[in-house]
Amino acid sequence: MRRSHERLRLVEDELKTQAFHDPLTKLANRELFADRVQHALELRTRDQAPVAILFLDLDDFKSVNDSLGHAAGDQLLLAAAHRISECVRPSDTLARFGGDEFAVLLEETSAPDGAVRTAERVLASLQAPFVLEGREVSVRSSVGIAFSAPGLDADRLLRNADVAMYRAKSQGKGRYALYAPEMHDAIVRRMHLRTELERAMEHDELFLAYQPIVDLDSGALVGIEALLRWNHPRRGHLHPTDFMSVAGESGLMSAVNRWVLERACSQVNQWQRRFPAHGELILGVNLSGSRLRVSALVRDVTDSLERTGYEARKLMLELPESLLLPDVEAALEGLVALKRLGVRLALDNFGRGYLSPSSLESLPIDVVKIDKHFVDSIASTSETSELATAIIKVAIALRLDVVAEGIESTEQWARLREVSPVLGQGYLIARPMRSSSVESLLAGDPASVLRGPAQAARAAT
Repeated sequence: MRRSHERLRLVEDELKTQAFHDPLTKLANRELFADRVQHALELRTRDQAPVAILFLDLDDFKSVNDSLGHAAGDQLLLAAAHRISECVRPSDTLARFGGDEFAVLLEETSAPDGAVRTAERVLASLQAPFVLEGREVSVRSSVGIAFSAPGLDADRLLRNADVAMYRAKSQGKGRYALYAPEMHDAIVRRMHLRTELERAMEHDELFLAYQPIVDLDSGALVGIEALLRWNHPRRGHLHPTDFMSVAGESGLMSAVNRWVLERACSQVNQWQRRFPAHGELILGVNLSGSRLRVSALVRDVTDSLERTGYEARKLMLELPESLLLPDVEAALEGLVALKRLGVRLALDNFGRGYLSPSSLESLPIDVVKIDKHFVDSIASTSETSELATAIIKVAIALRLDVVAEGIESTEQWARLREVSPVLGQGYLIARPMRSSSVESLLAGDPASVLRGPAQAARAAT
């Protein structure tokens, strides 16, 4: 009988543990965490420091699951939980809410300094690469910080910390943000924008603008980049920076990329048939804002090429440096798979600091697009100008095409021509334009759209 009672007690203890702890990390779960927060709030007196909550989310965790599998994802969560636990005190409560979300309850800390210091320790601890399946993977975290106030219960306090975390994520990730009441309104606006974006795709509110890419020596048109725009019914024309982060958060990124690919390939295919002299025009399509998920991206590109009949060799997929992170090795597999389709690959916005110039040799790319930050400095005598020149020469030595982005002055144009034979695009050459303007350009009326040196260089040839 005694043994039966002991077994029953052990079973009950195990059930309690499972009910209030995360099965993977063994940390407190959401229910236990909320209970401890509510208890801490009830014990607080007016003259005591407020209770603080840190709400954490691992940035781009899904890309690890997609590229390395769920087992590696679980390994990352366990390693992250261990690192976070080393940044908090024994008296603090660390919990995992599921997925890649963690929370920390700080009951005895100075506000806001103590909570901020803890957040900074956590962010620093997660900066070092994790080794998963024999590969180094870099994963950052976004942290929201909220403090108790009279009248706030555990649910509201948690919600405030969650809202602050989304603010940190929207500001560029890998950082923390302190909750402020106006943040709630901003989150509500983003939720509305998400709903409006879904409707925009259904009601054909999205459209493409096109920006010419020219040879800086001759001014000849060699390519054109398709740029996504949104004709919002109330806010007018929106740039991707106004809504693509929402697309990523809401799972619409892949659908938007497919729309851009198919619409651009179909349009340029028509132009090339109508204007045979431009039959070799290269179409650039920017796939920024999404991690390089091999199977989905290869499928989307393949389907778009098949549906539109566009030749793969005339399609240039523009992939920003950040797209190759956190796992460069897995991203390389994706690049190789895309190359097998016969498309050209361009590393967009190169020079942001994610990858070194020496890494260009190991990447299966065809084009390097130099970031506007370097182009802005190219005509000066600064160290940045020297670095830009060195990057261009390295790329040329590797037999890669170079496109200078954001050319806005004749001095930049002249200096780029001196450095090496490069291609260019920017407001000095032509602003992004509607289809009708592109047709005028292709029909042989460059003066109607090309500007400044581009016109002069073209006229001289």
